[in-house]
Amino acid sequence: MGKSRKNSASKEVKSRPAVWTWLVVFAAVVFVAAIRIRLLQVPLERDEGEFAYMAQLMLQGHPPYSLAYNMKLPGVYAAYALIMAVFGQTIGGVHLGFLFFNASAIVMVFLLGRRLFGPSFGAAAAVAYAILTVQPGVFGTSAHATHFVVIFALPGILLLLRALESRKLPELIGSGLLLGTAFLMKQPGVLFVVFGIVHLVWSDRKVNPLSLPQSLRRLGLFLLSAALPYGITCLWLWKAGVFSRFWFWTFDYARVYGSATSFSESLGELSVQLRVVILPMVILWICALAGLTVFAWDKEARKRLWFVVSFLIFSAAAVCAGSRFSGHYFVLVFPALALLAGLSVSAYAKMLSCKRSGHLLRLIPVAVFLLSVCLPVYQQRDLFFSMSNEEASRAMYGWNPFPEAVEIGKVLREHSRPEDRIAVLGSEPEILFYARRRSATGYIYMYALTEMQPYAARMRKEMIDEVTRARPEYLVIMAPSCSWVSTRRQNNEVMEWVQQYAKSGYRPIARVWEDPSNPDARIYSWDNPAGEGKPVVDILQKVE
Repeated sequence: MGKSRKNSASKEVKSRPAVWTWLVVFAAVVFVAAIRIRLLQVPLERDEGEFAYMAQLMLQGHPPYSLAYNMKLPGVYAAYALIMAVFGQTIGGVHLGFLFFNASAIVMVFLLGRRLFGPSFGAAAAVAYAILTVQPGVFGTSAHATHFVVIFALPGILLLLRALESRKLPELIGSGLLLGTAFLMKQPGVLFVVFGIVHLVWSDRKVNPLSLPQSLRRLGLFLLSAALPYGITCLWLWKAGVFSRFWFWTFDYARVYGSATSFSESLGELSVQLRVVILPMVILWICALAGLTVFAWDKEARKRLWFVVSFLIFSAAAVCAGSRFSGHYFVLVFPALALLAGLSVSAYAKMLSCKRSGHLLRLIPVAVFLLSVCLPVYQQRDLFFSMSNEEASRAMYGWNPFPEAVEIGKVLREHSRPEDRIAVLGSEPEILFYARRRSATGYIYMYALTEMQPYAARMRKEMIDEVTRARPEYLVIMAPSCSWVSTRRQNNEVMEWVQQYAKSGYRPIARVWEDPSNPDARIYSWDNPAGEGKPVVDILQKVE
C-alpha cells in the first residue's frame, strides 16, 4: 500500500511540470493574441495585398497566375483563400486567421522543444518564439509567407524526429508531405526538405544503420511524399492552362530576381536588416548564442547537437536563399533561435540548481530570459498597447500608402460596377482587394518592369498591351516614391508610358496628396483633385 502511494506521488510530481509548462505556453499564446486582436485592423501591406487579391480570385474560381502574376509559389495563396473563406474577405478576417496560424506555430515550437530536451525547455522556446514573431522589426502584425512556411515545417520536423526513432513509414511519409507543403508556401522552404533528407540519410546510415536497400526505400518514400504537394499543384495548374506562366514567374523570373543583386549589395541589405531585427531583441539573441555553449558541458544536450545546429544552419540558409533581405525573412530562423534560447535558460538553470544555494542561483538565467522577452515588449509598448491601427502601420512601414489604399479601395468599390476593370499603376495590389474589382493587367507589381533584368522589356510590352486592350474604367497612378523601384539602375520607360496613357481619354477625379503645411499628413480630395501638395495617388476615370 505504501509503495502504491509512493508511486502515485511520484507520478503526480512528474506531471506537474508538464501542466505548468502548458500553462506558460497558453499564457504566451493569449498574450500575443491580445496584441494581434488589438491591431487586427492594421491596413494590409503590399505582400498581404497580393496574397489576399490572389486568394480572392481563387475563391471566384480563377486559378493563380491566370489573372494576376508574381513569383510567389501558390501555397500561400491557398492558405489565404482558406483563411478568407472562414473569416471573411476583410483586413480583420486575414489577420484573425493569421492569429490562429501563429498560435499553432507557438504550440509546435513547444512540442518540438519538449521532444528534444524536455517540457520546461519547450515552454521557454515557445515564449521566445511568440515574442520574436510579434516584433515590428519583422512586421509582426502582417501575415507574410514566411510564417506559413514555418507552420508546415515545424510539424514536419517533429514527425521526422518521431520517424527516425520509431522507423514507422507513415510518420516518415507525413513528414515529407508537411515539409513539401512548407516549400509550396515559399521557395526557401525547400531548405527544410533538404534538412529532412540530410537527417534521414545520417540516421539510417550512421546512427541506427539499416541495410542499403532499406535506407534507399525510406529515402525514396520521403522524397516522393515531399514532392507530392508540388506535383499535385503542377498538375492542377497544367489542367487550368496556366502552367507555363506559373513556371516562368516562380522559377525563370524568380531566379533572375535573386541574381540581380550583387554580393556587396546583398551584404549591405543583410547588415541593415540584422540591425533592425537584432537590436530591439539583443538580449534574446545573446541567450540563443549562449544556448550553443550548453553542448560543451551538457552530455545529454550533446546528443542533440547535430540536430539543433544543423536546424539553425538550414534555417539561416533559408533566410539568405534569395540574396535579398527584408525583416520578415528572419521568421524562418526564429524557431531554431527560440530552441537555442530555451535550451540556454533551461540548461543553465538546471546546472546552477545543482550547486550550493542552487535555488537562488537558478533564478539568474530565468531572470535574464524574462528580461530578454519582456524588454522588447516594454520598448514597443506604444505600438502594442496604445497606437491606432494607422499609427501602427506608419510605425512599421513609414509612408508607404497602406492606410491610403483602404480609402482608395472603398471609394472605387462604391463608385464602380462589379464588371469594371481597374489598372493600379504602381505596386499596391491591396487596392484591388479592397475594391473587389479585377485588375486590367496581371502585373499587380511594377517592380519587375523597371528592373534592369532580361525579361523587363517583354514584361513592359505585355503589361501595356493588357491595359490598352482592357481600356479600364479607372486608373490608379501611384507616385514613384511610393510604389515603384527607385534605384540608379532602373528603367523609366513604363513610367513615361503611364503619364502619356493617362492623357488619352481619362480625367482626374480624385487625389491623395501631402499636406503642404504638414508633411506627416495626407489630404484626400475626392471631389476636387487639385491641390498644392505633392501627389501621392491620382485616380482617373475613363471619359465616355
